[in-house]
Amino acid sequence: TRPGASSLRFQMSANATNPNADESWLATFDEHVRQFPEDAIAVATIKALTERIQTSKANTLMELEIQLKSATELLTEQKGNDNRSIQLQAACELFMRHVTTRHALDGSFEECRDTLIKRGKAFAQQSAAARDTIGLTGSDMPHEK
Repeated sequence: TRPGASSLRFQMSANATNPNADESWLATFDEHVRQFPEDAIAVATIKALTERIQTSKANTLMELEIQLKSATELLTEQKGNDNRSIQLQAACELFMRHVTTRHALDGSFEECRDTLIKRGKAFAQQSAAARDTIGLTGSDMPHEK
């Protein structure tokens, strides 16, 4: 075996068994909901998952993907009460599809992580803008009394 291979294997297995050991990223969700109660849950979810990428200590895309899947499960379990569980699950699924499915495989892992963070931030902005657009469009429609 290569020198240091066992320590790398131990590090990866420790990350994989407890991928959310540092849950500070969850505070991003709570903070956004508290500061912007009128925003959709999706925006807070996307910002929290983007923060999870930023705080990750993953060394490979596979580790990062495992951590993000675990983070979406943790987020839906802890924050998904009856009123917002469907919104939260949908936002997590959309995040995983929109941000992580098109990995930036060219370049180093750090470049890929930076690309994922940029996509996450852009997706949060798009989600917030879409809610405003939908609200404006809906306000022009006739309402029942």
